[in-house]
Amino acid sequence: MSGVDERWRPVGVIVQFGGQTPLNLSLPLKAAGVNIIGTSPESIDLAEDRKRFGKLSRNSTSARLPAQMVTSPEEAVEAAKKIGFPVLVRPSYVLGGRAMVIRVRRRFDYAIHEAGGRIFAGSSRF
Repeated sequence: MSGVDERWRPVGVIVQFGGQTPLNLSLPLKAAGVNIIGTSPESIDLAEDRKRFGKLSRNSTSARLPAQMVTSPEEAVEAAKKIGFPVLVRPSYVLGGRAMVIRVRRRFDYAIHEAGGRIFAGSSRF
């Protein structure tokens, strides 16, 4: 990115387009002096961090859907039964993309275990 920044000298960079990769780069880009246009890297980080976002939303007066962080497919199955269906399962530090799964009750146990390798690999919270 520094080559682009040096050659083209943009007024700023919009990281909300292009999927998860530019979101992941927002804090390092800001630290490198690149002007981020739109949502601040700190706000993106807050939204991606399930624990911090949960605390923020619990302290808000806005309505909030039930949520639970889990660390295994088995915990995901139990959490879904507790929360109710449909459920959205996604890794921590992801706001969108292919790693998310929306499931209804039918065949949930099978689907979450099948997707478990993809969803649970490399992340400790969901």
